[in-house]
Amino acid sequence: MTITFGSMLNQMAGLFAMLIVGYCMNRLRLLPEATEAVLSKISAKIFLPCLMAYTFMEQCTVETL
Repeated sequence: MTITFGSMLNQMAGLFAMLIVGYCMNRLRLLPEATEAVLSKISAKIFLPCLMAYTFMEQCTVETL
């Protein structure tokens, strides 16, 4: 898999933008206090297992076996 510098920079810019939006929302108190705990649980129980499954399925093909 070849990743060009431009596509990597584009992905990092999107991630950085999400971090800035989250920081601003937290500073302006637009999010309730329980948001951090809920997002942490969702990340650990849903997003990370899905990411692991996606990574293994993408790399495990008939040709690589």
